[in-house]
Amino acid sequence: MRPLRTIATALTLVTALLVSTGGSAKTPLEICYDRVGNQGRTAVGPCLETMLKEDATEMAAVLAARKKEARELAQATGRRKSVKSLEKAQRQFLAYRKAQCQYLMDAMDAGTGAGDAQRDCMVRLTRQRVEELRANP
Repeated sequence: MRPLRTIATALTLVTALLVSTGGSAKTPLEICYDRVGNQGRTAVGPCLETMLKEDATEMAAVLAARKKEARELAQATGRRKSVKSLEKAQRQFLAYRKAQCQYLMDAMDAGTGAGDAQRDCMVRLTRQRVEELRANP
């Protein structure tokens, strides 16, 4: 398999992922390109970093709420596994997100927006995790 060569290829893959999962919204990378306009690609990275920080804060808040619920369940039922399972799932998610997004970056040539593709991946996966945490008790 050939390495990904351009940011356009990465965007195509991201778009294909969104279409295959029923989404039609713009990717974080596309949103940042729209936001920065004529400022150029160097302004995209900070935009993605801001998104990631905001989404990580949201993920932490939702995770804290889920942990609180799990502790309350443990206190009421004596079943303490849910707290440990949630913490384990979160650690494994963070490891997966890091590895997956690193892979996307490594698959691209230098100078093609690989760092932006990595940050876009981090934002997308963080948002997916937030939705999973919200949807599941």
